[in-house]
Amino acid sequence: YAKGGKLNFYVSSYAPYGQGILYQKFLILKEKLEKEGLFSSEHKLPIPKQIKKIGVVTSATGAVIQDIINVSTRRNPSINIDIFPARVQGTGAEYTIEEGLEYFSSSDVDVVVVARGGGSLEDLQPFNTEVVARAVFKCKKPVVSAVGHETDFTICDFVASLRAPTPSAAAELLTIDVMTEFNKIKKDFSKLSILISHLIDDKINKIDNSLSYIFDSYESKCDDLKKNLTILTHKLGFNYNKPFGDKENNLKLALTKLEGLNPVSILLKGWASVEKDDTRLDSIGKLKKNDKIRVNFKDGSIDAVVENIQQKKER
Repeated sequence: YAKGGKLNFYVSSYAPYGQGILYQKFLILKEKLEKEGLFSSEHKLPIPKQIKKIGVVTSATGAVIQDIINVSTRRNPSINIDIFPARVQGTGAEYTIEEGLEYFSSSDVDVVVVARGGGSLEDLQPFNTEVVARAVFKCKKPVVSAVGHETDFTICDFVASLRAPTPSAAAELLTIDVMTEFNKIKKDFSKLSILISHLIDDKINKIDNSLSYIFDSYESKCDDLKKNLTILTHKLGFNYNKPFGDKENNLKLALTKLEGLNPVSILLKGWASVEKDDTRLDSIGKLKKNDKIRVNFKDGSIDAVVENIQQKKER
């Protein structure tokens, strides 16, 4: 009866159904792959700092790829994006994701993004498969997992080199904001210009001070040299003229003596000189009677013959 009746169930067995079964499979596979080391950080490839080309494995018609393109090109218009169209939902989707990872593994991309939008656990099931996990592990390029929303975790997230909470977040993580970098460079350039300007001003001041010091020292040394040169000039003039002055005095004395010995001068005083055979005589002892002699006066000479010799007696 509806109001007071009772109904009893006797359970002989039970099993998970729906999401419970999928989640249990998720945990079993996660434990298995973790034991094999597929989640170990030592096997994860580092994300390059300079990324020029991104490979994206996702649906070619969904909003995800448009979000990735819009965010990436807005931040860095020169970025290149290659798309491998894959099925991201439904039976067999994991094999198309595997094909995309294998394709980009041998390509020239710098990094691979595996992406899809949010959904239920059933919708994200292809990214919880062993096929995708091992394809991510074998990929020779760094793999970024951008599957679902921030609260969604998949096996692909654990194996990938990097997990992004959303596809748009993956695009931001992998691209450089050109304008931000440009503003940083501009700011650094401005700082550098100021530093260089200060450095140049400092060097100019040091040069000016050095030149002033050099000029002052030069003028001081020039003044000292001028003073020393003046003193040396006076000394040189004195030492140079002194010998000549002495010589001049000696010469005057010599001329005076010579003038005193000049026979003409003696003759001018009333004296006469006597010559015999063109030889001037200085002693009467060189004459004898009848010698012919010449007597020289100041205004002429006479010839004579010695008639008498009177020799002065010695006292």
